[in-house]
Amino acid sequence: MDVELHQFLHFMSAREWIGLALIFFGSAALWAAEFVFIGRRLFVVIFRRHSQTPNPKPQTSRAWWLVHLLCAIYLACFVYARHVEPNKLVEQRLVIESDKIPAGVTLRLAHVTDLHAQQTRRAQLERAADAVAALKPDLVLLTGDYLCDYNADTLETLLAFTLRLPETPAFAVPGNYGGFYPADALLDQLGVEELHTEWRDFVIKGVPIELLGLSPTREPIPVPPQRHPASFGIVLEHFPALLPAAADSGWDLYLAGHTHGGQVRLPFYGAIVTLDPRGKEFEWGAYRLGRTVGVVSAGLGMECRGWPQVRFLVPPEIVLIEIRGARR
Repeated sequence: MDVELHQFLHFMSAREWIGLALIFFGSAALWAAEFVFIGRRLFVVIFRRHSQTPNPKPQTSRAWWLVHLLCAIYLACFVYARHVEPNKLVEQRLVIESDKIPAGVTLRLAHVTDLHAQQTRRAQLERAADAVAALKPDLVLLTGDYLCDYNADTLETLLAFTLRLPETPAFAVPGNYGGFYPADALLDQLGVEELHTEWRDFVIKGVPIELLGLSPTREPIPVPPQRHPASFGIVLEHFPALLPAAADSGWDLYLAGHTHGGQVRLPFYGAIVTLDPRGKEFEWGAYRLGRTVGVVSAGLGMECRGWPQVRFLVPPEIVLIEIRGARR
């Protein structure tokens, strides 16, 4: 069995299976009812045309109107999710304070994830590159899933903001899907350093940063503590599941992606599927666990292995995190 399919089956929670079943069977029942109503109406019209005896005009029941209305709403939502929302781009901003940073100093971190770069979405990647460059971040951090399809032109658009920000350090971790070709070589050509459970220590604006880039895992493993607790500590991981472990180890910031915010969300419910062991616990947004802030971004792209190319109520996004100094 394919590894991705095995993980899909293994990490789907009962709640997600129920949600998918309701969507699938509900959709099937709705369209079956629509075809039944249309078929009956056509049958009556054809029968009246060829019959010599007069027949009463077919009646339209409330159920007939309700099914037609629901199908029209369904089609409108699908067209919007397929052609409108994937082409939007949202800039999310999060401001946090840290006593590890001197007052008056602000670090600007750009968090980008789940590009799932495809040739058909080059224009969107270019817009994202312009948007990231316009934020003028001090540090660019990427949390996995960079490619879907690949040819010689992908390099020009994949993470193109790194070419617009040649002096800005950029770090990445691998995701659970790399497309048909591994992204490591491409990231290296673009000046992005990919970390495989590795530490990096550096200084930005006089602030010492300790960065830990973890190889992706859905298993509940412990996260190593900071080696330099006085530094501002950042953990990069593709999956949100290790956020509690990072909080237990005292890290300041945890960045992840993977869920796409659900990619399809329902009003008042949120993500139907996250494919994360924590389910909906960390599906999208910012979370605080103790002194640790976790950010789970919905990312830029969409699943590309036969899944519908849609986004609904969760547009593509980049996240700017401003860390303001609170030490006096």
